[in-house]
Amino acid sequence: EVRTSLAVGLYLLAAALLLAGSVIAADSLVRRLPFLVDTVWSAREFWGNTQFVLLLSAASVVVIWGLARPADLRGRRPYALACCILALLALSPLLAQQVPWLRPDPAEHYKARNAAGGIIAAAVAFIAVRMFRDGAWFAALTVLKDPPAARNLLAFSSLMLLAVLPSSVFMTTHWISFLEAMRTTVRTHQGVVSVADTALSRPPHVFFADPEFLIPLSLALRTTAGDGIVVAPDFHAAIKPTELPDLGPFFWRD
Repeated sequence: EVRTSLAVGLYLLAAALLLAGSVIAADSLVRRLPFLVDTVWSAREFWGNTQFVLLLSAASVVVIWGLARPADLRGRRPYALACCILALLALSPLLAQQVPWLRPDPAEHYKARNAAGGIIAAAVAFIAVRMFRDGAWFAALTVLKDPPAARNLLAFSSLMLLAVLPSSVFMTTHWISFLEAMRTTVRTHQGVVSVADTALSRPPHVFFADPEFLIPLSLALRTTAGDGIVVAPDFHAAIKPTELPDLGPFFWRD
């Protein structure tokens, strides 16, 4: 009886937290509806994120092939071309110098994430539909119940995850390097300094130096009130230290 009561209590707590989160999410959407519209509209520019496009292309090859010729999912033919695309994705950080469009670009991450949200929503809707139908209306779904086809799809899904890891590691290590360079710049300068006059304006740091985040990052990384504030070149002459937000006693502690 105690275990039953505990389980019911946990379910009720989870339901309450879900309801509270839904209310907060709905409120944020209503109050920031113009921002939501801009976010959805920017999803159409997902093609700027090469890694997302490559991953989506590989998955699309298998999906389209499976819909056209479901029986082939028991073999490896649908996955051959898709795996070539995944290989290009995995090698993209190494090929970035020779092929610039393969370089992982942090600025394009947000647009691709917005597009990915639409894909996830479509997947959730598809799963919901399948709950009320047995899936026999999709020959590909019937074929995927066979162990060989299921194993192939599982292996391909695992390869998709592995293929995207190199670019994720690339972005993470370069972001850490950028933050270290940003912190060094802030601590070795005083007053307002243009990013063009620092090492942050040169590769690879320049790819992470988003003009909108330079001032907030500078304020967050200061160790004293006299540390520098890095700004975009256009703002260098217009911004004065006295006009910047006052974070009070907040300083970065090593």
